[in-house]
Amino acid sequence: MLLQRSFLAIALACTAAAASERTCYYPNGQEASGNVPCTDSLYTSCCGESAICLSNGYCMDVESQPYTMSRGACTDSSWGADCPSQCAGSSDYPDTGCAIVLYKANSTQIDYCCNAIISDGTDAACSNGQTPFTIPDGKVVIGRALLSNSSTTSKVNATCASPTATVSPSSNNKRDVAIGAGVGVPLGVLLLTALGWALFERKRRYAVINSAAAVGAAAVPGASYPVQMQQPVYGNGQMADYPAPGMEGLRTQELDGAKHVQPQELEGRAPS
Repeated sequence: MLLQRSFLAIALACTAAAASERTCYYPNGQEASGNVPCTDSLYTSCCGESAICLSNGYCMDVESQPYTMSRGACTDSSWGADCPSQCAGSSDYPDTGCAIVLYKANSTQIDYCCNAIISDGTDAACSNGQTPFTIPDGKVVIGRALLSNSSTTSKVNATCASPTATVSPSSNNKRDVAIGAGVGVPLGVLLLTALGWALFERKRRYAVINSAAAVGAAAVPGASYPVQMQQPVYGNGQMADYPAPGMEGLRTQELDGAKHVQPQELEGRAPS
């Protein structure tokens, strides 16, 4: 089996080498040096080594601006049906490549001209007097001309891209755990903060209620409380005389001893 694969690889390499060694020709039969075949077919279109091959048989020149589409060469020296049909006439630079320029485009059709567009005095026209033409859609041909080394790169990219699209169950579990932790931890912190704040508010409310109750009890109408007044003592041991509350404005007067009335006895009468 391994031997068969080796032979197949050698055969493909020889075929590719033979295909790359084919000669390309311009419409007048002149050899087109610097051009390479765009497919493995015996008769196929050719493009310059610095151009991009298109599947419609034409080339995209990107070596310098302006970037243009062009007619290149062909492996058929007689320029048969397998070669590009547009811009291959005697007036379209048959001994070299020919540019294909945009003439007019609308929503339904896109027209081109060979080489250049000129004015006929009233409107634009193709420079060689030909009628504008259409070109079928084409795709980029990988592995040819300018893109001769792109096939290896594209295979490597496709191989490297496939593992990134595979997600193992373990990675899913780890991702779920990470998401759960990221959501649960903030919620737990918020819950603990709210609980602590509620306990603080409750304690403060009870303190306010107890304080209000104490103040109300002290201010009950009709309640009497004993009041003790401390009177100062003079040096001789006698208590200082202070007026009674409410009697501060009255002065104390002493009685005159001379005017004291002597006590007298009343006459007694016998009861009748």
